[in-house]
Amino acid sequence: MISPRISTLLTNMSPNERFEILWSFVEKRIPVFLVGPAGSGKSYVGLQIMRRYLEVYYNGSKIINLRDIDEFKQDIKEIDIKALYVAGSANVTKLDLLGGRLLIGGQYLRKPGHLKRMIDEGGIVFIDELTSLPPQFTILLNEMIDSIFNKSAHENFYIFFAGNPSTYVGANEIPDSLLERVAGIWFDYYPLEDEVKIVYSMLNASKNYQDITTDPDFMVFLEFIVAFLRSLRRNLEYSGEICPISVRSMYLAVNSILSFRGRVQPKIEVDRARASVYQIISGDLPDNLVEIWKNRKIDALFRFMKNHQIGWNHIREGIISLGILSKFIGSPQIEDILSRFP
Repeated sequence: MISPRISTLLTNMSPNERFEILWSFVEKRIPVFLVGPAGSGKSYVGLQIMRRYLEVYYNGSKIINLRDIDEFKQDIKEIDIKALYVAGSANVTKLDLLGGRLLIGGQYLRKPGHLKRMIDEGGIVFIDELTSLPPQFTILLNEMIDSIFNKSAHENFYIFFAGNPSTYVGANEIPDSLLERVAGIWFDYYPLEDEVKIVYSMLNASKNYQDITTDPDFMVFLEFIVAFLRSLRRNLEYSGEICPISVRSMYLAVNSILSFRGRVQPKIEVDRARASVYQIISGDLPDNLVEIWKNRKIDALFRFMKNHQIGWNHIREGIISLGILSKFIGSPQIEDILSRFP
């Protein structure tokens, strides 16, 4: 079973620090298997690695998605692939990557595999959602990895992987023979401050709420919402539920809250919620009540809510509007944390 017992060095690192550590594996041509919860950013960092690889070794060529290749319309010999992204699923077959015989026009023709060609000519392959591939397929990847170790592959050939833990519903076990050939690295959610920065950049890029995001108190509000959702995610995990609340979910939650603002009368009772807000923002209860009343972040949060007519009902509705939470609405874990506010 894949679990967090594998290398957890990246867990408390920033996105840039994580990337540079992973790039050092790439430079040494050590195949990496990123394992972590859905929505933790494995695919995003994998594509970043591919882009840098292309810049360093191929002057910025293009990343090709396996699903976009139509060999019936293109001569495969004319498809010059230097970066191949493969989204793992039951639909990906041995024929797609490793080649084989194909019946076309009443006769069997040999179809060369993309991986074989890249092993010979160089390039980078990222197989995402590895645990969604059938084990009888993944075991065939051993030869591809071995070609890197025994130097039979082109010097610029590299392959790496990402996937969810095998505890996820529908996830397949990875054969031991493949696992012994890769460096397994746990890729957890980013630390609080980094998730806040990512969501903030997403909001800025959308340009929908520039009048609000420029408010000096906005970052405290954003940190509160992100911390709130992290607490919710943690509560569900402790109860054995898998709920990948990602930065995308956090971005959607903030958008929903701000969309409800002004359309529904806000409930802005604040002082009754100070202790709960303190616990979410600080991650723990204070040593004494004086700390709660002196906390400037809480004052900034309540000031922002009042200035922009955001109430607890808006926050509650924005949270439960997340699609990823739809199957958990009504569960004790969610109701407990939502009931802490007026």
